[in-house]
This record gives sequence, C-alpha cells and structure tokens, in this order.
Amino acid sequence: MLIDIVVYDGLDEMDALGPLEVLRSASKQADVSVRLVTRVPQDVVTGACGLSFLPDAVYEPGEAEVLLVPGGGWAARADRSAWDDLEATGATLVTDRVVDDGDLVTSGGVTSGIDLALWLVERELSPKLAEQIATRMEYARQRPS
Repeated sequence: MLIDIVVYDGLDEMDALGPLEVLRSASKQADVSVRLVTRVPQDVVTGACGLSFLPDAVYEPGEAEVLLVPGGGWAARADRSAWDDLEATGATLVTDRVVDDGDLVTSGGVTSGIDLALWLVERELSPKLAEQIATRMEYARQRPS
C-alpha cells in the first residue's frame, strides 16, 4: 500500500511528521510505503515553526491508495485557528479527534494526526500492529467513536 502525505510551506510540522513516524513504523512489518509529496516540484519544505525538510516526490493523482493532507496555515490568520473558516464552507464540524466516514478519515488538532495514522494502521493492516506502534511511541491513542 502506498500512502502519500502532502507537505507544503507553512504546514504544522507535527501534522505531517507524527503520521509519518507511525506509518513508516508500520512499513517495517507490513507492505506499506510512505512518501512526503508536494503538489509541484519543490526542493525544501519549511513548516510553520521553521523546520525545513526534503520531500520524497511530487504528488501524482492515482498513485497512492491513501492521501493524507496535514493542516496548517491558519494560526497567523485567526484567534480560533481554522474552525470558523471551515464552518463558513458549510462543513459539519465535530470535536472528535478522528472521524472515519468510510472513504474519508479526518482528524482535528495537532497530535490527533497520530491517532488518525494509528487508526489507518488498525483499519487497513492490523489492530495488533497499531497497538505495538502506539506502545513503542508511548502514546495513549484515541480511536474514532
């Protein structure tokens, strides 16, 4: 299974790198490959807190079975971050850390990306593997309700 994590300047580093750690940990025991991808060719990506890192590839539609899009960019625009902007689009917002709607899985909050990645490992690969990764990370995970 190929999983692409979209990275871009200004993203919240933990939103991308937390799931990356979970998913690359899973790749040591399962048939999973994880890449950091950009929308257009870009040598270096710089996150909101200044961390610079190298992407693996440019996103190509249809290549990956899973596309993970981390958040970021709202911190400089609003006191409440992205909540008001999302409500303005007509989206139904919930406060759950991870929501699984079948073909769309979302998470809210910086460290909830780790919960999302662990949920994907559990759902697509193995509950035992997800628990092993969470234990290794010393992470008290939360599953979708």
